Amino acid sequence: MATSGARNLRMTATAIATAGLLSGCASMHDRGDYNQCYHDVATTLDGWHAAASRGDFNDYFSRMTSDAVFIGTDATEYWNRQQFEAFAKPYFDQGKGWTYTPRDRHVYFNSNYDTAWIDEKLDNAKYGQCRGMTVLRHVSGRWLIAHHTLSFAIPNDVAEPVVKIIRDHEAANPAPR
Repeated sequence: MATSGARNLRMTATAIATAGLLSGCASMHDRGDYNQCYHDVATTLDGWHAAASRGDFNDYFSRMTSDAVFIGTDATEYWNRQQFEAFAKPYFDQGKGWTYTPRDRHVYFNSNYDTAWIDEKLDNAKYGQCRGMTVLRHVSGRWLIAHHTLSFAIPNDVAEPVVKIIRDHEAANPAPR
């Protein structure tokens, strides 16, 4: 039969282990569990991409911080979350979204494992290969997207004529200042 002291020690050890598991990746660096943090970040990003593809407004935006920033491919597309919601809502209300299929993802963490930086290649039927650069923060036990930049991957061999097309377009359509 276990003594009262041994039983209390086991209960304390169990409580500490449970608290550590429930605290999420913010304390994972203490245990060196990069793989679990990577999995959690990838799950958040994959769910975010899937919600966009389904046109699921609530799921998509629930994965972003309240102060999130989204930078799109057009030079005019710099939105805080509220502005991005206003842009996306008419599309999502029609069940339309956008599909970017991630591949070749790289994930990096700060030393506290409460911020992650991700770069990934994204495939899109209309635009081909794109790039996504995303910053996530671990907030109240969840990974949330704080910043996302979407860009086109233009091969260097064709960059000069593409830049000329863009410059000609901008000259013909000056942006308001």
